[in-house]
Amino acid sequence: ALSALERARVKLQKAEADAAKNVKHAKRLQIAKDDFSEACSLISRKHMLPGIMSSIFFVVLLRILGTEHKGKVVALLPFVPIKFFSRITARGLDWSLIEDESVFEGVGANYKQGASFLFIYMLAALSVKH
Repeated sequence: ALSALERARVKLQKAEADAAKNVKHAKRLQIAKDDFSEACSLISRKHMLPGIMSSIFFVVLLRILGTEHKGKVVALLPFVPIKFFSRITARGLDWSLIEDESVFEGVGANYKQGASFLFIYMLAALSVKH
């Protein structure tokens, strides 16, 4: 399919160059444009199913791992994030359950540096997808 796209692109470039020289080549230019758009649609159809399947896989993985790590601190950030960013990193963590903040002193961290599973999952999924 990629070779068909490349052939259609070359054919379109030649037809555009010919059409610029002579107006009689307009029909050949239109046929080349149609072939190119058909090749593009073929490529997009072939890539649609794997994209949908990977999205479904990531949603299922999120549900399974999310229930396993719900409410747990899975990572410590090397900085104390600003308020907006901390809402994203600590989403799903219940800080009201922490009665003694001294547990973080042993590792030299602030409890606001804790990151939830959802934040780590988002970073991982974005790096895999793009």
